[in-house]
Amino acid sequence: MPGSAGTEAQLDLAARQCQLEDAARLTRRLAHDFGNVLTGILSFSELGLTLVSKHAACYPYLAEVHRAAQQGAELTQRLHWFSRRGPVERATSSLAAAVAHEVARLRSMADGLEMHADLPANLPPVGFDDEELRQVLRQALDNAREALGSKGIVTLSARLTELTEADCLDLLGNSSPGAYIEVAVGDTGCGLGADVRRRLFAEPFFTTKPRHRGMGLAVIYGILHCRGGGLRFNAGADSGTTLRLYLPLAVTTAPSVGPDSDHQPGRGERVLVVDDDPIVLQLVCVTLQSAGYETHAVSSAAEALCCYAAADPEPFGLVLTDVLMPHMSGVELARRLLDQDPDVNVLFMSGQMSADVAEAEPAGRHFGVLPKPFRPEGLLRCVRAALDRTVSGMPANPCGLGQEAPISSSR
Repeated sequence: MPGSAGTEAQLDLAARQCQLEDAARLTRRLAHDFGNVLTGILSFSELGLTLVSKHAACYPYLAEVHRAAQQGAELTQRLHWFSRRGPVERATSSLAAAVAHEVARLRSMADGLEMHADLPANLPPVGFDDEELRQVLRQALDNAREALGSKGIVTLSARLTELTEADCLDLLGNSSPGAYIEVAVGDTGCGLGADVRRRLFAEPFFTTKPRHRGMGLAVIYGILHCRGGGLRFNAGADSGTTLRLYLPLAVTTAPSVGPDSDHQPGRGERVLVVDDDPIVLQLVCVTLQSAGYETHAVSSAAEALCCYAAADPEPFGLVLTDVLMPHMSGVELARRLLDQDPDVNVLFMSGQMSADVAEAEPAGRHFGVLPKPFRPEGLLRCVRAALDRTVSGMPANPCGLGQEAPISSSR
């Protein structure tokens, strides 16, 4: 029957996408809980390292705990990239700049590997922030490099294209008809066997890579889905593979998120900290108090409502709240606080930029997001910026709504 093969392929693609979305929902909750645990380990070990002499017997053990926590945070970051859904801020980024950065990185890592990149001149900007775009290219190029072993050729090319409705039905992701840049990343490796091809997208956490690696395609899928892009994967059983990425063009330039100021000491401002996780609650309060802030800690949104209402005539300058909490979420807490005070200043702590947060953000003049897991310096920088924006009239979300905070350290 004509067209039956195409219909079956589309049904198979739809089934794979449903599996990916089911996995994303589960991953979102796991990443949130892991982020809480890792925030405590990463930050307390870093604070401990600043208090212990490098010659102390316990210093190398603390350093190893910190290093292991960084690895865990990097894995959690990949979980966030995969599971992130919902609206995000508009952004714009240069594909040429991102390709140049990632190609240079790849060439510095791989001896015996040939890297050929072919980009037309004057490509329009794409609708990603810089880190998202680099992540997509990084995962695609690393997959190609690792498929080659010790030698081979990796190719990257790009072209403007127009996707039709039929084209979008053949892509994984969240694309719609319109203008895109198609980026093709290929390798001359040995290809993928039938079993690997079958499991590649049906099982988001399936990998043939060594320990602590993998999830590259899941990360690519998550970012493209969130930004309205798509992908197609072509892999033979005994020849190279090609990954085709469809990047939507930027609609407008991204709004400024204000100056990236270094964290400055507090001036006695009162901060109401709300989190049901005692580790995170203790970490935040210790860090803020050591920097000169006055903190009041509560473990539920109901307690926070009572404390905020009773704070007059010494109001809180900032409410720093987790998003996922039992009984009442941080987003619902913010909405109720808005009823009490239209100028309430709220900074969400969230491992996942959820649709609820995105919907709540425009309702408050002073709403922002601090991504988890975070380190003490990131916490202090975002708190300072959140407090300063109420004075300067800076746009909401000084930490970059929907953007991930850096978790690596130069230590």
